[in-house]
Amino acid sequence: ARWQVRLRELVDEAAESEARAAVCLDLARSADEDRRAAQRAGDDARRTARALRAERAEIAGAPEILPEPDDTKPRTALPTLREAYRAASQLYEKVGVGADLRAEQARAESDESAALAELDRLTNKVRTRAAQLLEGTDGADGPSRQAAAARAESHVQLLETRASTASEQLGRYRGEAERLAPDDERPHHTELADELVPADA
Repeated sequence: ARWQVRLRELVDEAAESEARAAVCLDLARSADEDRRAAQRAGDDARRTARALRAERAEIAGAPEILPEPDDTKPRTALPTLREAYRAASQLYEKVGVGADLRAEQARAESDESAALAELDRLTNKVRTRAAQLLEGTDGADGPSRQAAAARAESHVQLLETRASTASEQLGRYRGEAERLAPDDERPHHTELADELVPADA
Protein backbone atom coordinates (compact mmCIF):
# COMPACT_ATOMS: atom_id res chain seq x y z
CA ALA A 1 0.00 0.00 0.00
CA ARG A 2 1.01 3.62 -0.41
CA TRP A 3 1.46 4.27 3.29
CA GLN A 4 3.78 1.30 3.60
CA VAL A 5 5.95 2.69 0.84
CA ARG A 6 5.99 6.04 2.60
CA LEU A 7 6.89 4.36 5.88
CA ARG A 8 9.87 2.63 4.32
CA GLU A 9 11.00 5.96 2.84
CA LEU A 10 10.78 7.60 6.24
CA VAL A 11 12.74 4.76 7.82
CA ASP A 12 15.42 5.10 5.18
CA GLU A 13 15.56 8.89 5.66
CA ALA A 14 15.84 8.44 9.42
CA ALA A 15 18.69 5.98 9.01
CA GLU A 16 20.45 8.34 6.63
CA SER A 17 19.97 11.26 9.04
CA GLU A 18 21.39 9.23 11.91
CA ALA A 19 24.38 8.34 9.77
CA ARG A 20 24.94 11.99 8.87
CA ALA A 21 24.54 12.96 12.55
CA ALA A 22 27.16 10.38 13.54
CA VAL A 23 29.54 11.73 10.92
CA CYS A 24 28.91 15.31 12.10
CA LEU A 25 29.49 14.25 15.70
CA ASP A 26 32.81 12.66 14.77
CA LEU A 27 33.80 15.81 12.89
CA ALA A 28 32.82 17.96 15.87
CA ARG A 29 34.85 15.80 18.25
CA SER A 30 37.84 15.93 15.92
CA ALA A 31 37.50 19.71 15.58
CA ASP A 32 37.29 20.09 19.38
CA GLU A 33 40.44 18.01 19.80
CA ASP A 34 42.18 20.14 17.17
CA ARG A 35 41.01 23.29 18.98
CA ARG A 36 42.35 22.04 22.30
CA ALA A 37 45.65 21.04 20.71
CA ALA A 38 45.92 24.47 19.10
CA GLN A 39 45.14 26.13 22.44
CA ARG A 40 47.80 24.06 24.19
CA ALA A 41 50.30 24.91 21.47
CA GLY A 42 49.40 28.60 21.80
CA ASP A 43 49.84 28.48 25.59
CA ASP A 44 53.21 26.76 25.17
CA ALA A 45 54.26 29.36 22.62
CA ARG A 46 53.24 32.22 24.94
CA ARG A 47 55.12 30.67 27.87
CA THR A 48 58.18 30.19 25.70
CA ALA A 49 57.95 33.79 24.49
CA ARG A 50 57.69 35.11 28.06
CA ALA A 51 60.64 32.99 29.17
CA LEU A 52 62.74 34.18 26.24
CA ARG A 53 61.82 37.83 26.89
CA ALA A 54 62.75 37.44 30.56
CA GLU A 55 66.02 35.76 29.61
CA ARG A 56 66.78 38.50 27.10
CA ALA A 57 66.04 41.16 29.75
CA GLU A 58 68.74 39.60 31.96
CA ILE A 59 71.33 39.91 29.21
CA ALA A 60 73.20 43.20 29.52
CA GLY A 61 73.24 45.20 26.30
CA ALA A 62 70.61 43.12 24.51
CA PRO A 63 68.82 45.28 21.88
CA GLU A 64 65.12 45.92 22.21
CA ILE A 65 64.53 45.41 18.49
CA LEU A 66 66.24 42.37 17.04
CA PRO A 67 67.70 42.56 13.53
CA GLU A 68 66.30 40.52 10.71
CA PRO A 69 67.78 37.00 10.59
CA ASP A 70 70.39 36.37 7.93
CA ASP A 71 69.55 33.08 6.24
CA THR A 72 72.96 32.98 4.56
CA LYS A 73 74.78 32.49 7.87
CA PRO A 74 74.53 29.35 9.98
CA ARG A 75 72.48 29.77 13.14
CA THR A 76 73.94 28.92 16.54
CA ALA A 77 71.87 26.69 18.76
CA LEU A 78 70.20 28.40 21.72
CA PRO A 79 71.87 26.13 24.36
CA THR A 80 75.25 27.04 22.89
CA LEU A 81 74.44 30.74 23.12
CA ARG A 82 73.29 30.34 26.72
CA GLU A 83 76.50 28.54 27.69
CA ALA A 84 78.60 31.23 26.01
CA TYR A 85 76.69 33.95 27.87
CA ARG A 86 77.18 32.16 31.21
CA ALA A 87 80.91 31.88 30.56
CA ALA A 88 81.11 35.57 29.63
CA SER A 89 79.14 36.54 32.76
CA GLN A 90 81.47 34.53 35.00
CA LEU A 91 84.51 36.12 33.37
CA TYR A 92 82.99 39.59 33.82
CA GLU A 93 82.35 38.89 37.51
CA LYS A 94 85.95 37.75 37.97
CA VAL A 95 87.20 40.93 36.31
CA GLY A 96 84.91 43.00 38.54
CA VAL A 97 86.19 41.25 41.65
CA GLY A 98 89.75 41.90 40.51
CA ALA A 99 88.98 45.60 40.13
CA ASP A 100 87.50 45.68 43.65
CA LEU A 101 90.61 44.00 45.04
CA ARG A 102 92.86 46.49 43.26
CA ALA A 103 90.83 49.39 44.67
CA GLU A 104 91.06 47.87 48.15
CA GLN A 105 94.81 47.40 47.71
CA ALA A 106 95.16 51.05 46.69
CA ARG A 107 93.26 52.15 49.80
CA ALA A 108 95.44 49.93 51.99
CA GLU A 109 98.61 51.37 50.45
CA SER A 110 97.29 54.90 51.01
CA ASP A 111 96.53 54.09 54.67
CA GLU A 112 100.01 52.60 55.02
CA SER A 113 101.63 55.74 53.59
CA ALA A 114 99.61 57.93 55.97
CA ALA A 115 100.61 55.74 58.93
CA LEU A 116 104.29 55.89 57.94
CA ALA A 117 104.10 59.67 57.62
CA GLU A 118 102.52 59.87 61.07
CA LEU A 119 105.25 57.60 62.43
CA ASP A 120 107.99 59.76 60.93
CA ARG A 121 106.64 62.77 62.86
CA LEU A 122 107.13 61.00 66.21
CA THR A 123 110.25 61.66 68.23
CA ASN A 124 112.79 58.96 69.03
CA LYS A 125 111.77 59.09 72.69
CA VAL A 126 108.16 58.33 71.81
CA ARG A 127 109.22 55.52 69.45
CA THR A 128 111.45 53.96 72.10
CA ARG A 129 108.69 54.11 74.70
CA ALA A 130 106.20 52.62 72.24
CA ALA A 131 108.60 49.76 71.45
CA GLN A 132 109.02 49.06 75.16
CA LEU A 133 105.26 48.97 75.66
CA LEU A 134 104.79 46.62 72.71
CA GLU A 135 107.46 44.27 74.03
CA GLY A 136 105.81 44.13 77.46
CA THR A 137 102.74 42.19 78.58
CA ASP A 138 100.48 45.12 77.75
CA GLY A 139 101.42 44.87 74.08
CA ALA A 140 101.28 41.10 73.70
CA ASP A 141 98.08 41.06 71.68
CA GLY A 142 95.09 43.14 70.66
CA PRO A 143 93.00 42.69 73.85
CA SER A 144 96.03 43.42 76.06
CA ARG A 145 96.74 46.62 74.14
CA GLN A 146 93.11 47.68 74.40
CA ALA A 147 93.10 47.05 78.15
CA ALA A 148 96.36 48.99 78.55
CA ALA A 149 94.97 51.87 76.50
CA ALA A 150 91.85 51.92 78.67
CA ARG A 151 93.98 52.03 81.83
CA ALA A 152 96.11 54.81 80.37
CA GLU A 153 93.02 56.79 79.42
CA SER A 154 91.64 56.38 82.94
CA HIS A 155 94.96 57.52 84.42
CA VAL A 156 95.02 60.55 82.12
CA GLN A 157 91.51 61.49 83.20
CA LEU A 158 92.54 61.15 86.85
CA LEU A 159 95.56 63.42 86.31
CA GLU A 160 93.43 65.94 84.45
CA THR A 161 90.94 65.96 87.33
CA ARG A 162 93.75 66.51 89.85
CA ALA A 163 95.26 69.29 87.74
CA SER A 164 91.87 70.99 87.45
CA THR A 165 91.35 70.74 91.21
CA ALA A 166 94.84 72.14 91.91
CA SER A 167 94.21 74.99 89.47
CA GLU A 168 90.96 75.86 91.23
CA GLN A 169 92.70 75.81 94.63
CA LEU A 170 95.51 78.00 93.30
CA GLY A 171 92.97 80.49 92.01
CA ARG A 172 91.24 80.61 95.40
CA TYR A 173 94.56 81.09 97.20
CA ARG A 174 95.53 83.92 94.86
CA GLY A 175 92.18 85.60 95.40
CA GLU A 176 92.50 85.23 99.15
CA ALA A 177 96.06 86.64 99.05
CA GLU A 178 94.93 89.64 97.02
CA ARG A 179 92.04 90.23 99.41
CA LEU A 180 94.32 90.14 102.46
CA ALA A 181 97.12 92.21 100.89
CA PRO A 182 97.93 95.56 102.71
CA ASP A 183 96.58 98.79 101.30
CA ASP A 184 98.52 101.77 99.87
CA GLU A 185 101.15 99.46 98.38
CA ARG A 186 102.84 98.77 101.72
CA PRO A 187 104.81 95.52 101.85
CA HIS A 188 103.33 94.61 105.28
CA HIS A 189 100.28 95.45 107.34
CA THR A 190 102.51 96.76 110.12
CA GLU A 191 106.21 97.27 110.78
CA LEU A 192 107.82 95.22 113.54
CA ALA A 193 110.63 96.36 115.71
CA ASP A 194 114.01 94.97 114.82
CA GLU A 195 114.08 92.69 117.84
CA LEU A 196 110.68 91.24 116.85
CA VAL A 197 111.59 90.43 113.27
CA PRO A 198 112.20 86.65 112.92
CA ALA A 199 115.76 85.73 112.19
CA ASP A 200 114.81 83.73 109.11
CA ALA A 201 112.47 86.38 107.66
